[in-house]
Amino acid sequence: MDNPCVKRFRCDLCLCTYNHRYILVNDSYRVRSAWPKMRQMRSKRNIGGSKPITFRIKSFGAFTSVGAMSGPPLKQWINELGLQQVDDPGIDKPVYRKPFDGRIALSAELENLISISLREARDKRKLPRSKLAPLLGITKQVYGRYENGVSRLTVSRLIHLCEVLDATPEEIIAPAAPYLWGETETKAVLLLATIVKLRTFDEEILQDIFSLLSRIDETGSDSGDRAMKVASTSATADDRE
Repeated sequence: MDNPCVKRFRCDLCLCTYNHRYILVNDSYRVRSAWPKMRQMRSKRNIGGSKPITFRIKSFGAFTSVGAMSGPPLKQWINELGLQQVDDPGIDKPVYRKPFDGRIALSAELENLISISLREARDKRKLPRSKLAPLLGITKQVYGRYENGVSRLTVSRLIHLCEVLDATPEEIIAPAAPYLWGETETKAVLLLATIVKLRTFDEEILQDIFSLLSRIDETGSDSGDRAMKVASTSATADDRE
């Protein structure tokens, strides 16, 4: 009969040590229950053979628990993301979208903006439709339907276009949905400009930049921890008084 026991081991995902409940079957341990809920932590990864770099991982619940995977209440999720219900003529039922700069671009407008981005990207490279279409395995007429907004691009076709145009996702998508890169126009423009600049650096420089950002993140986190300790100490002192 299986004997339940608790065994401590090193977790491959978070590189920490947790109690996991196992059952002993034929002298080997097998997982019995779900992983315990993990607190917010940092895990170390190795990139390109360099020293381990710190990443922050959000808290998450048990993988195998249906209740844990249900997530927050829908209304709470909508409020936290700032979504608004809209009626989109291109969609049968009401949908929830995130406004940007006080307005929401409906699906038809998004498709039109992406079509414009696609045409501008092709013109920038001085590549006629007759040469681009064969790279996609379609005719010039079919490709023209994408630039004219008649046909909608699938994600896989968009990826293929980025490949044959040597374009970045930001170049095609950002003009239509800048809010995916920032809550405000200023932040979106700044982040997009930063991404463009980062793409020009080689791997060594990117490694240095990433290490710098990691140290900044650690400094900010340490400052936050110290502030919490000070606040906790002050609260305890007030209670004693």
